[in-house]
Amino acid sequence: MTTISFNYTSNYDFTSYFQEASRLGRYVYNRIKDGLSEKEIRHNLKEKFSNLNLSAWIQDSIIKDMIAVNDASPNTNIIFGGKKNFIDRIKNKISNDEWKQHRLRRGLIIQGGANTRGNRHFELHIDEGYVVLKLNRKEHIRLDIKGLSKKWRQELLKLQSLNDVKQGEQGYTYTIRVTFDKVFISFEEFKQSSRNLKENTYAGIDLNPSNIGFSICRDKEVKLAKEFSIKNVIDEVLNSKLASYSPKMKYLQNKISYETFEIAKHIVSQCLHNRVKFLFVEDLNFKDATKGRRFNRLTKNLWKRNKFIDNLKKRCNEVGIKLFLVKPQYSSFIGNVMHPYSDPVNASLEIARRGYETKILKINNSFFPKLIKETLKHQWKETLSEEIKDWKGFYRKIKNLNMRVRVLLKDTVYKEFKMSSYKSRVKRFVFT
Repeated sequence: MTTISFNYTSNYDFTSYFQEASRLGRYVYNRIKDGLSEKEIRHNLKEKFSNLNLSAWIQDSIIKDMIAVNDASPNTNIIFGGKKNFIDRIKNKISNDEWKQHRLRRGLIIQGGANTRGNRHFELHIDEGYVVLKLNRKEHIRLDIKGLSKKWRQELLKLQSLNDVKQGEQGYTYTIRVTFDKVFISFEEFKQSSRNLKENTYAGIDLNPSNIGFSICRDKEVKLAKEFSIKNVIDEVLNSKLASYSPKMKYLQNKISYETFEIAKHIVSQCLHNRVKFLFVEDLNFKDATKGRRFNRLTKNLWKRNKFIDNLKKRCNEVGIKLFLVKPQYSSFIGNVMHPYSDPVNASLEIARRGYETKILKINNSFFPKLIKETLKHQWKETLSEEIKDWKGFYRKIKNLNMRVRVLLKDTVYKEFKMSSYKSRVKRFVFT
């Protein structure tokens, strides 16, 4: 996702619209925190906000924005207007009017639409030096652009050209945010020219807090199997007693994010080299953990899974690789009893198979593979008996026997490498 911002000038006073948007956004966010579903929130809005000047589309955009804000930080209660400003208001360091003004800084969020020239409430006239915000049928506000660099002007000109289509034809979707002094335009990166990717080549990714499993298959044959580990950086953070605001801790947090992006970059590079057309990632719906403070810190604070997936989507979109999210139920168990690699790689192979057969080939009843004795590794063949009819039953039997299923790295054959930089803290294990 690319976001371009620029300053603008206009004589129009947006305050009343920003106030309505702010009230609506705070209400939606607080109801999400109260545990209401999106359907319940929308039902309540009909009575609570019946006289808004905001269009139905803008209201819907604000609801979606608040859902995204909560999903990004599900365990944090956001203070609209800023925590520092909130404390300053309590201490009377700022006035009530100043505090209210801070709460309006988010402005208006308006989602795009492909069949409405990219965005039904916005028009791009980049070549003429302005844009138009259409608040409703009567109010079309011209915003004159200030301080837009040559590079970003070219990108917006391209976006404008892609949306110079007849009404009803498909455009290039973009989302806007308008504040008191700035416009933010967000859109997916423009795809590069199509590459010679193979329909029968696909890849899978298994995500864990400190390691990532990656595999590439072609016609069910494993072409590549790798595991990436950033465990040494994660452990350094977990074992340290540094404050979160200390320079060393900030460095380590930034290092984890950087290495996560480097892994995404390497994976897409390997996909292109092997002409992978479809990439499947497990769809994690992570619930609140109850396994202790260390585990919670690992999964909620240090695990950069959302950053990884967002960066991966961006890179795949740039090169034409199609990325899908796949439900991961029993993927680790199935992968480990069928494949000889390490646990995350085995799980990635099952994610790849599951995604390819269900989403691309659309084979009925292929979410789980067929439970056939010959497809299992040798040590599990004798465990499978006639009374076991499905994978769930097989899993329960293995669990009751207290047998270890996960394949440890030390029990496999691999070669160890670093990433491209000698400073990298990522270990790459390539299986032979």
